[in-house]
Amino acid sequence: SASQILFGTMESGSVWKGLFYGGFASCVAETVTMPVDVVKTRLQMDGSGGVKQYAGAMDCAKKLVAAEGSSALFMGLPPALVRQSTYGSLRYGLYGPIKNSMGIKAGEPVPLWKKIVAGGTAGAVASAIANPTDLMKVRLQTDGMAKDEAGNLLPKKYTGMADCFTKIVKQEGVPALWKIGRESCRERV
Repeated sequence: SASQILFGTMESGSVWKGLFYGGFASCVAETVTMPVDVVKTRLQMDGSGGVKQYAGAMDCAKKLVAAEGSSALFMGLPPALVRQSTYGSLRYGLYGPIKNSMGIKAGEPVPLWKKIVAGGTAGAVASAIANPTDLMKVRLQTDGMAKDEAGNLLPKKYTGMADCFTKIVKQEGVPALWKIGRESCRERV
């Protein structure tokens, strides 16, 4: 097919190619969709302190750009790119070796259940390894949303990805890097 001629197949035959292709494609997608992700994350956290700040997605984007500039729509991009380069790379790069370790013979069709097990295992391993970067991304995206009792915005807690990582580890301990869910993010805002 035309797509196979232009892009090859998912079966690159090389773990390293799979790691590279998966990581690169994931990073491009993350960069393009980051403004939507920032707005979505802010809307999810909006009102967690008792007062809603935004009337919807466009209102959120407009207020964010007005207050912090257009770069605010890319808050959290560095850890997101680290996450995607590790998660995407591992997910795609490990799929083939895991599938092949299940006794697949060359040239024979692969049963659907083996594809599901290989994909699920690769995704689980990748997700476990990449979770700290996802946590940092959300923390950076929602940083600056907290208000004091008078309704004034509190100063931002983090200056960037390294500062965020260091403060999480120092203040909450290494296991906090694997906290997930909206509640763990809400308690930080």
